[in-house]
Amino acid sequence: MKRLAFLGLILLVAVSGFADKKKFDILYFVGGMGESANFAVEMLKAKHPDVEFTLDYNHKAQDVLRNKMMAGDPPDIAHVNQGLFDYYGAIAEGLLEPIDFLYDSPTLDGKQKMRDIFFKSDIDSSGFVGGKHYLVPEVAYLGGMWYSDKLVKKLGIKVPATWDEFMAACKKFKQAGIAPFGYNGQFAHEYPMNYFFFPMLDEMNHQAYVDIQNLKPDAWKAPAVREALQRIVYMRDQGYIWPPSTTASVEVQQEFTKSTIGFIPVGSWLYAEMLDSWPADFDLKFFPVPGKKTASGTNLIPSILLRGSVPKPLRNKDLVVEYYQYLMNDKGSVSKNIKANQFIMPIKGFADNFGSLLPPAVNSAVSAVAKNGLDSNMWSLWYSTLPVEAGNAFNALVSGNQTVDDFINRMTDATKKVLDDSSIAKYSFQ
Repeated sequence: MKRLAFLGLILLVAVSGFADKKKFDILYFVGGMGESANFAVEMLKAKHPDVEFTLDYNHKAQDVLRNKMMAGDPPDIAHVNQGLFDYYGAIAEGLLEPIDFLYDSPTLDGKQKMRDIFFKSDIDSSGFVGGKHYLVPEVAYLGGMWYSDKLVKKLGIKVPATWDEFMAACKKFKQAGIAPFGYNGQFAHEYPMNYFFFPMLDEMNHQAYVDIQNLKPDAWKAPAVREALQRIVYMRDQGYIWPPSTTASVEVQQEFTKSTIGFIPVGSWLYAEMLDSWPADFDLKFFPVPGKKTASGTNLIPSILLRGSVPKPLRNKDLVVEYYQYLMNDKGSVSKNIKANQFIMPIKGFADNFGSLLPPAVNSAVSAVAKNGLDSNMWSLWYSTLPVEAGNAFNALVSGNQTVDDFINRMTDATKKVLDDSSIAKYSFQ
């Protein structure tokens, strides 16, 4: 009897010890950025064997996060698809912890603050609301047009720098029996809008682009917007757009690897996302979306930041800081991440210190930045309903189910609804 009581006491102590063990949960979405938290978490585990770490990579990370928030048990760190989760809505509802404590923490060598390793523009465009920062820029991608250099050279196509050259290239692709242009229609709010339509419009008329970002009531009625939409209609009517685009997802990238599609708009995660599909001699390369009609010049490249967050309540402040120190400031961890996942990290000195680790395809996008300007789009992060409406309108235009005027009226009405909704926070774009 005494032996049983003794064993019971041991079991009670063991269970109690397990229950009291500190937990640290990290949630990441599954996408082109790969499993980017692995190396930082390995370092945390080695240093803190007394902590129970959970790292969940999930295709439905945004839904998991919502459910955990509703249950009052969110992860310590959450990095979800910002096109599927309203980060700014969560900030407005007080669901995310300000992370200025992270930026004010020292770097690993103690010589700087963590804020000093990032570009200020990236920090300030990452959930900077009411004088506080809420989002951490972890990964940077570049958006634009991708092509096979082998195929372009075979067909004698000049890589376009102007709209007229882009149309000439599309004509040659079509003559060769290749669909000139395809896009991911299931994510039309992102791929054709953010990496094709908006940079094109910004190059045509910057003020028209700014007015859309700032919810000007008649912004979508600007002549430059109409001209940009008419270009899409022309491409459609000339048979330059791959017909399944309006409903396509990853299959557009699969067809692209087979050289049945000439150009696709996407971010620089493309190479890693299709890593096992590239033919050995495909020679994937990048060029910015041409906006100007005839005169060569600067074309804008969308900068896409993927951001992490710290949901409330903040339970493990020191571990959050340490995680980001390893993720963004440890040279060994950063190097391993780049080699494994082929992405750019938004930290100062990246090109000099880590650029050589990138594959040539991604480097072709990095090189283009030196000759062109960067473009940012906050509209799609600030107002979650508008990009969805724009993506649906883009698909409807391509399918022939609506006209240019229909598109303009649809987006003008959608903008008015947001403007009239006092519950939606409004932001200013410079």
